Amino acid sequence: MCFVMDHCKFNDLYEMHEKKSVLLDLLPPRKIIGEYEGGIRIDFGHLITPLQANDTPTSFRWRENFPDRLYVLMMLDMDGPSRTDPVNGPVNHWLVGNIDGGQDNSWRNGTVLAEYSRPRPQTGTGLHRYVFLVYMQPRGGNISFTETVIPAGPSVARRNFDYRQFAIKYGLGQPYAVNYFQSMFVPGEFDD
Repeated sequence: MCFVMDHCKFNDLYEMHEKKSVLLDLLPPRKIIGEYEGGIRIDFGHLITPLQANDTPTSFRWRENFPDRLYVLMMLDMDGPSRTDPVNGPVNHWLVGNIDGGQDNSWRNGTVLAEYSRPRPQTGTGLHRYVFLVYMQPRGGNISFTETVIPAGPSVARRNFDYRQFAIKYGLGQPYAVNYFQSMFVPGEFDD
C-alpha cells in the first residue's frame, strides 16, 4: 500500500493548489488511505454521494505507527454553501485529536472535538470538495483541547472553521497527510 502520494494524483492536487482551488498553504507529502462502507474509496476527487458517505469511513489510515506520536484528523467542506460562494467554508465535518499512530481506524480511540457529520450539499450548489487533513501533534503526549465538542449533525458551530488558526493554536505545523473526495446534492437521497 502506497502512503506517499503517487505522482499522477499528486500532480492533480498540485495543479489545483496552484490555481487556488484547494485552500492549503502547503501540500502534505503523504496520502490518507480511506474508504466508506461497500469499498467506496476516498481518492483525490472521486465522486462520492452523501448517502455513500453517511457514516464515518470504515477504513482510514495514513502511515505505519509511530509509537511516540499523536495526530489530529479533520474533514472539511471547503465549499460551504457552494464553490462559487464559500461564505460558510471551511465547514468542519469531523475533528479528532490525540490519535495514537496512523494505523487502520486508530482515530476511534482519539479525542473527538467534532462528531462526524455527513456531507450535506444543497440542491443547486454543485460539487463540494471534502478534504481530509492529518496533522502530527508536537511531542509530549495528549493535548488538552479547549474547544466545545460539536455533536453529530448540522450545526452553525461547524461553519467557517479556521483550521489554520487551530493548527497554530496547538503547534501542529503544516498538514502531514491529505486526501479528498467530491460530493453533490443527489435528489431523493435525504429529506434534509
